[in-house]
Amino acid sequence: MLELFNSLKNDPQFYKITLSVGWVLIFLFIQWSIKRRIKRTKNLTRLEKHNLQDNISNYLRIAFFVVVALVWFSDLQPILVSLVAVAAALVLATKEIIMCITGGILIRMSEQFKHGDRIEIDGTRGFVIQKKLTTTKVLEIGPEANSQQTTGRILTIPNSLMLNKVLKNESFFNGYSIHIFKFPVIEKKKLESIENDLLNWANEVSKNYSEEAKKTMMKFSQSEGLDIPSLNPRTKVMLNEEGEIEIILKMAIKNSEVADIEQNLLRKFIKKY
Repeated sequence: MLELFNSLKNDPQFYKITLSVGWVLIFLFIQWSIKRRIKRTKNLTRLEKHNLQDNISNYLRIAFFVVVALVWFSDLQPILVSLVAVAAALVLATKEIIMCITGGILIRMSEQFKHGDRIEIDGTRGFVIQKKLTTTKVLEIGPEANSQQTTGRILTIPNSLMLNKVLKNESFFNGYSIHIFKFPVIEKKKLESIENDLLNWANEVSKNYSEEAKKTMMKFSQSEGLDIPSLNPRTKVMLNEEGEIEIILKMAIKNSEVADIEQNLLRKFIKKY
Protein backbone atom coordinates (compact mmCIF):
# COMPACT_ATOMS: atom_id res chain seq x y z
CA MET A 1 0.00 0.00 0.00
CA LEU A 2 2.84 2.34 0.90
CA GLU A 3 4.61 1.51 -2.36
CA LEU A 4 1.44 2.28 -4.30
CA PHE A 5 1.10 5.62 -2.53
CA ASN A 6 4.74 6.51 -3.22
CA SER A 7 4.40 5.59 -6.88
CA LEU A 8 1.24 7.68 -7.20
CA LYS A 9 2.85 10.57 -5.34
CA ASN A 10 5.66 10.69 -7.88
CA ASP A 11 3.25 10.44 -10.81
CA PRO A 12 2.65 13.94 -12.29
CA GLN A 13 -0.78 12.85 -13.55
CA PHE A 14 -1.86 11.91 -10.03
CA TYR A 15 -0.76 15.35 -8.84
CA LYS A 16 -2.82 17.05 -11.55
CA ILE A 17 -5.88 14.92 -10.83
CA THR A 18 -5.63 15.66 -7.11
CA LEU A 19 -5.23 19.37 -7.81
CA SER A 20 -8.23 19.36 -10.17
CA VAL A 21 -10.46 17.51 -7.69
CA GLY A 22 -9.38 19.88 -4.92
CA TRP A 23 -10.17 22.88 -7.12
CA VAL A 24 -13.63 21.47 -7.91
CA LEU A 25 -14.39 21.14 -4.19
CA ILE A 26 -13.09 24.66 -3.50
CA PHE A 27 -15.13 26.04 -6.40
CA LEU A 28 -18.34 24.39 -5.16
CA PHE A 29 -17.73 25.59 -1.60
CA ILE A 30 -17.09 29.20 -2.69
CA GLN A 31 -20.19 29.20 -4.90
CA TRP A 32 -22.35 27.76 -2.10
CA SER A 33 -20.98 30.24 0.47
CA ILE A 34 -21.55 33.28 -1.75
CA LYS A 35 -25.11 32.26 -2.66
CA ARG A 36 -25.91 31.64 0.99
CA ARG A 37 -24.54 35.05 2.00
CA ILE A 38 -26.46 36.84 -0.77
CA LYS A 39 -29.73 35.16 0.27
CA ARG A 40 -29.20 36.39 3.84
CA THR A 41 -28.57 39.98 2.73
CA LYS A 42 -31.57 42.11 3.66
CA ASN A 43 -30.75 45.41 1.94
CA LEU A 44 -31.12 43.99 -1.59
CA THR A 45 -34.30 43.32 -3.54
CA ARG A 46 -35.01 39.87 -4.94
CA LEU A 47 -34.17 41.08 -8.45
CA GLU A 48 -30.85 42.57 -7.28
CA LYS A 49 -29.99 39.31 -5.50
CA HIS A 50 -30.75 37.37 -8.67
CA ASN A 51 -28.54 39.65 -10.80
CA LEU A 52 -25.70 39.51 -8.27
CA GLN A 53 -25.81 35.71 -8.06
CA ASP A 54 -25.89 35.47 -11.85
CA ASN A 55 -22.83 37.72 -12.32
CA ILE A 56 -20.77 36.06 -9.57
CA SER A 57 -21.58 32.56 -10.90
CA ASN A 58 -20.37 33.57 -14.37
CA TYR A 59 -17.08 34.95 -13.03
CA LEU A 60 -16.53 31.84 -10.89
CA ARG A 61 -17.10 29.55 -13.89
CA ILE A 62 -14.56 31.49 -15.93
CA ALA A 63 -12.02 31.25 -13.08
CA PHE A 64 -12.72 27.52 -12.73
CA PHE A 65 -12.07 26.72 -16.40
CA VAL A 66 -8.97 28.95 -16.52
CA VAL A 67 -7.37 27.13 -13.57
CA VAL A 68 -8.24 23.67 -14.95
CA ALA A 69 -6.84 24.66 -18.35
CA LEU A 70 -3.58 25.86 -16.78
CA VAL A 71 -3.19 22.62 -14.78
CA TRP A 72 -3.67 20.41 -17.83
CA PHE A 73 -2.10 22.72 -20.42
CA SER A 74 1.01 20.59 -21.06
CA ASP A 75 -1.16 17.52 -21.73
CA LEU A 76 -3.62 19.43 -23.86
CA GLN A 77 -1.02 21.25 -25.97
CA PRO A 78 -0.55 18.50 -28.62
CA ILE A 79 -4.32 18.16 -28.92
CA LEU A 80 -4.77 21.92 -29.22
CA VAL A 81 -2.34 22.07 -32.14
CA SER A 82 -4.35 19.41 -33.95
CA LEU A 83 -7.58 21.25 -33.25
CA VAL A 84 -6.44 24.50 -34.89
CA ALA A 85 -7.23 23.24 -38.38
CA VAL A 86 -10.56 21.85 -37.24
CA ALA A 87 -11.37 25.14 -35.50
CA ALA A 88 -10.77 27.10 -38.71
CA ALA A 89 -13.35 24.96 -40.51
CA LEU A 90 -15.79 25.21 -37.62
CA VAL A 91 -15.57 29.01 -37.63
CA LEU A 92 -16.89 29.08 -41.17
CA ALA A 93 -19.59 26.52 -40.41
CA THR A 94 -20.72 28.06 -37.13
CA LYS A 95 -20.42 31.77 -37.87
CA GLU A 96 -23.90 32.60 -36.51
CA ILE A 97 -23.30 30.72 -33.25
CA ILE A 98 -19.97 32.50 -32.77
CA MET A 99 -21.67 35.85 -33.34
CA CYS A 100 -24.34 34.94 -30.77
CA ILE A 101 -21.66 34.01 -28.22
CA THR A 102 -19.74 37.22 -28.98
CA GLY A 103 -22.95 39.20 -28.50
CA GLY A 104 -23.55 37.43 -25.18
CA ILE A 105 -20.04 38.31 -23.99
CA LEU A 106 -20.59 41.93 -25.08
CA ILE A 107 -23.82 42.09 -23.05
CA ARG A 108 -22.12 40.83 -19.90
CA MET A 109 -19.04 43.02 -20.26
CA SER A 110 -20.86 46.26 -21.13
CA GLU A 111 -23.83 45.66 -18.79
CA GLN A 112 -26.20 47.12 -21.40
CA PHE A 113 -29.22 45.79 -19.50
CA LYS A 114 -30.17 43.51 -16.62
CA HIS A 115 -33.05 41.25 -15.62
CA GLY A 116 -36.32 43.18 -15.45
CA ASP A 117 -35.22 46.00 -17.80
CA ARG A 118 -37.49 47.07 -20.65
CA ILE A 119 -35.53 46.91 -23.93
CA GLU A 120 -36.16 47.25 -27.66
CA ILE A 121 -34.02 45.82 -30.45
CA ASP A 122 -34.81 45.43 -34.14
CA GLY A 123 -38.48 46.28 -33.53
CA THR A 124 -38.92 43.83 -30.64
CA ARG A 125 -39.84 45.28 -27.22
CA GLY A 126 -40.15 43.49 -23.91
CA PHE A 127 -39.07 42.90 -20.34
CA VAL A 128 -35.82 40.92 -19.99
CA ILE A 129 -36.56 37.66 -18.18
CA GLN A 130 -33.47 35.62 -19.06
CA LYS A 131 -29.92 36.29 -20.26
CA LYS A 132 -27.89 33.44 -21.72
CA LEU A 133 -24.63 33.28 -23.61
CA THR A 134 -26.31 32.91 -27.01
CA THR A 135 -29.85 34.24 -26.52
CA THR A 136 -31.91 36.73 -24.53
CA LYS A 137 -35.53 36.02 -23.62
CA VAL A 138 -38.06 38.84 -23.24
CA LEU A 139 -41.72 39.07 -22.28
CA GLU A 140 -43.13 40.92 -25.30
CA ILE A 141 -44.71 44.38 -24.98
CA GLY A 142 -46.98 45.57 -27.76
CA PRO A 143 -48.10 45.42 -30.40
CA GLU A 144 -48.39 49.25 -30.67
CA ALA A 145 -45.21 51.32 -30.44
CA ASN A 146 -46.33 53.12 -27.27
CA SER A 147 -48.16 50.18 -25.70
CA GLN A 148 -47.19 49.18 -22.17
CA GLN A 149 -49.26 45.98 -22.17
CA THR A 150 -47.54 42.59 -22.31
CA THR A 151 -48.80 40.19 -24.97
CA GLY A 152 -48.06 37.07 -22.92
CA ARG A 153 -45.62 35.82 -25.56
CA ILE A 154 -42.01 34.93 -24.72
CA LEU A 155 -39.60 35.98 -27.47
CA THR A 156 -36.09 34.58 -27.84
CA ILE A 157 -33.65 37.08 -29.36
CA PRO A 158 -30.30 35.83 -30.74
CA ASN A 159 -27.47 37.78 -29.16
CA SER A 160 -25.89 38.28 -32.60
CA LEU A 161 -28.34 41.17 -33.07
CA MET A 162 -26.49 43.07 -30.33
CA LEU A 163 -23.52 43.38 -32.70
CA ASN A 164 -25.27 45.10 -35.61
CA LYS A 165 -28.57 46.53 -34.30
CA VAL A 166 -29.33 49.50 -32.07
CA LEU A 167 -30.40 48.46 -28.57
CA LYS A 168 -32.76 50.74 -26.61
CA ASN A 169 -32.91 50.40 -22.83
CA GLU A 170 -36.07 52.16 -21.62
CA SER A 171 -35.21 51.46 -17.97
CA PHE A 172 -31.85 53.26 -17.98
CA PHE A 173 -33.20 56.35 -16.19
CA ASN A 174 -35.08 54.32 -13.58
CA GLY A 175 -38.28 54.28 -15.60
CA TYR A 176 -38.12 57.81 -17.11
CA SER A 177 -37.15 59.02 -20.59
CA ILE A 178 -37.48 61.92 -23.03
CA HIS A 179 -40.30 61.38 -25.52
CA ILE A 180 -41.67 63.33 -28.51
CA PHE A 181 -45.26 63.62 -29.72
CA LYS A 182 -46.33 65.00 -33.11
CA PHE A 183 -49.44 67.09 -33.73
CA PRO A 184 -50.58 68.33 -37.18
CA VAL A 185 -51.44 72.00 -37.71
CA ILE A 186 -54.43 72.42 -40.02
CA GLU A 187 -54.90 76.19 -39.60
CA LYS A 188 -51.72 78.30 -39.48
CA LYS A 189 -53.39 81.08 -37.52
CA LYS A 190 -53.90 78.69 -34.61
CA LEU A 191 -50.21 77.75 -34.43
CA GLU A 192 -49.38 79.85 -31.37
CA SER A 193 -52.55 78.79 -29.59
CA ILE A 194 -51.78 75.10 -30.18
CA GLU A 195 -48.24 75.50 -28.86
CA ASN A 196 -49.44 77.18 -25.67
CA ASP A 197 -52.12 74.55 -25.09
CA LEU A 198 -49.70 71.66 -25.66
CA LEU A 199 -47.24 73.11 -23.15
CA ASN A 200 -49.97 73.61 -20.57
CA TRP A 201 -51.33 70.09 -21.08
CA ALA A 202 -47.85 68.59 -20.91
CA ASN A 203 -47.10 70.37 -17.63
CA GLU A 204 -50.44 69.22 -16.25
CA VAL A 205 -50.03 65.50 -17.06
CA SER A 206 -46.40 65.38 -15.89
CA LYS A 207 -46.71 67.40 -12.67
CA ASN A 208 -46.83 64.28 -10.45
CA TYR A 209 -43.47 62.91 -11.59
CA SER A 210 -41.63 65.76 -13.36
CA GLU A 211 -39.38 66.65 -10.41
CA GLU A 212 -38.39 63.02 -9.82
CA ALA A 213 -37.63 62.59 -13.54
CA LYS A 214 -35.45 65.72 -13.54
CA LYS A 215 -33.50 64.55 -10.48
CA THR A 216 -32.89 61.12 -12.01
CA MET A 217 -31.68 62.47 -15.36
CA MET A 218 -29.62 65.28 -13.86
CA LYS A 219 -27.89 62.79 -11.57
CA PHE A 220 -26.90 60.76 -14.64
CA SER A 221 -25.72 63.84 -16.57
CA GLN A 222 -23.52 64.95 -13.66
CA SER A 223 -21.97 61.50 -13.21
CA GLU A 224 -21.20 61.26 -16.95
CA GLY A 225 -20.11 64.88 -17.34
CA LEU A 226 -22.85 65.69 -19.87
CA ASP A 227 -24.95 68.80 -20.34
CA ILE A 228 -28.59 67.83 -20.83
CA PRO A 229 -30.90 70.61 -22.13
CA SER A 230 -33.86 71.75 -20.07
CA LEU A 231 -36.22 68.90 -19.22
CA ASN A 232 -39.28 71.15 -19.14
CA PRO A 233 -41.84 70.50 -21.92
CA ARG A 234 -40.86 72.27 -25.15
CA THR A 235 -42.37 72.64 -28.62
CA LYS A 236 -40.81 72.89 -32.05
CA VAL A 237 -42.42 73.70 -35.42
CA MET A 238 -41.44 71.38 -38.29
CA LEU A 239 -42.42 70.62 -41.88
CA ASN A 240 -43.00 66.93 -42.63
CA GLU A 241 -42.17 65.16 -45.90
CA GLU A 242 -45.47 66.30 -47.44
CA GLY A 243 -44.71 69.93 -46.57
CA GLU A 244 -47.38 70.05 -43.87
CA ILE A 245 -46.82 71.88 -40.59
CA GLU A 246 -46.34 69.78 -37.46
CA ILE A 247 -45.69 70.73 -33.87
CA ILE A 248 -43.22 68.49 -32.05
CA LEU A 249 -43.80 68.29 -28.29
CA LYS A 250 -40.78 67.10 -26.33
CA MET A 251 -41.19 66.20 -22.65
CA ALA A 252 -39.96 63.93 -19.87
CA ILE A 253 -42.28 60.97 -19.39
CA LYS A 254 -42.74 57.98 -17.13
CA ASN A 255 -42.25 54.94 -19.37
CA SER A 256 -45.07 53.00 -17.75
CA GLU A 257 -47.49 55.85 -18.58
CA VAL A 258 -46.41 56.79 -22.11
CA ALA A 259 -49.53 55.28 -23.74
CA ASP A 260 -51.86 57.05 -21.29
CA ILE A 261 -50.01 60.35 -21.75
CA GLU A 262 -50.24 60.09 -25.53
CA GLN A 263 -53.98 59.36 -25.37
CA ASN A 264 -54.55 62.19 -22.89
CA LEU A 265 -52.78 64.77 -25.05
CA LEU A 266 -54.28 63.48 -28.30
CA ARG A 267 -57.86 63.51 -27.00
CA LYS A 268 -57.49 67.08 -25.72
CA PHE A 269 -55.97 68.18 -29.03
CA ILE A 270 -58.72 66.55 -31.14
CA LYS A 271 -61.47 67.90 -28.89
CA LYS A 272 -60.26 71.50 -29.20
CA TYR A 273 -58.78 71.58 -32.71
